[in-house]
Amino acid sequence: MAQQRKSPSLSPSSSTTPTIISGPQPCSVSLRARKLWKYITGDAQPPHFSETDDDDDTLHIQYQNQLEDWDSINSKIITWFSNTSVSSIHSLFTPFETAKEVWDYLAERYSLVDGANEYQLGLELHHLRFDSGQTLTDFYNKLSNLWNHLAQFEPTWTCPTDAAAFYAYRDRSRLRHFLMALPPDYEHIWTSLLHRHPLPTVGQALAELKSEETRKKTMVYQHSQLVLATPVWVPLQPPSQSVRGSSSKNMPSGSQKQYCSFCRRDTHSYEDCVALAPSPNAKGTTTVRLLLSLTLLGRLLTLLLSPLLLLTLRP
Repeated sequence: MAQQRKSPSLSPSSSTTPTIISGPQPCSVSLRARKLWKYITGDAQPPHFSETDDDDDTLHIQYQNQLEDWDSINSKIITWFSNTSVSSIHSLFTPFETAKEVWDYLAERYSLVDGANEYQLGLELHHLRFDSGQTLTDFYNKLSNLWNHLAQFEPTWTCPTDAAAFYAYRDRSRLRHFLMALPPDYEHIWTSLLHRHPLPTVGQALAELKSEETRKKTMVYQHSQLVLATPVWVPLQPPSQSVRGSSSKNMPSGSQKQYCSFCRRDTHSYEDCVALAPSPNAKGTTTVRLLLSLTLLGRLLTLLLSPLLLLTLRP
């Protein structure tokens, strides 16, 4: 059986600091799915051509075809490594001719299974919190990535019972950390999850939390639609302003002609119309007219009474 090999991957804290993670990783799984893992372990070697078969043209052609097939697959794997790494890393692949040599180089150079790396990953896991702009799926993916990186530091259990007990405890710890990092909006959900017996898995908790997330998005959408459909109240202008405003638009510029919308005359404005109920301006106009009338009446009486006074004063 082929020996389990380390799978290189990038550390979540830096895009230029790769970390080697033991166990099945996306890269190794992809190679196994394409039946190319033997090129990494070295089990798939280039074909060998014996000198005794040099005179046999059929064997020589068969050897050439097998060599082309092997070289094509080997170059394809190296190309995948180059396309999935930064330029500062894949620029170092030039001296290597086989995919096995590239893999061994990455595993040897970027293997950081030590206390400092474990401390860094644990610190990032402790400070990781759910941001308002991300979804629960994105947050869970970041959290799961850190868990997978920390899994390389876990002990190897030989006893199945001890291993099952440890993995159960690890799953409970991951569930608590996942729920503790959520905002207060999901408090009623994770409180209900923690009171269940047995405790749900992280995947089950994520499914219920995503249902709540969908409900919240639906409520926000319905509220926004309701706000958009609410009419805006605009106060109506007084009749004088609306009529005068509309008529002033039709009047030529520079014209100071007034117009009364009540009696439909252009000799005065709406506010000065005497046919309406008395307004402050109308009261002033009426008072002036009354004083003028009294003055004229007084003069008329003086003219009429003056001859009578002269007749009565004669001896």
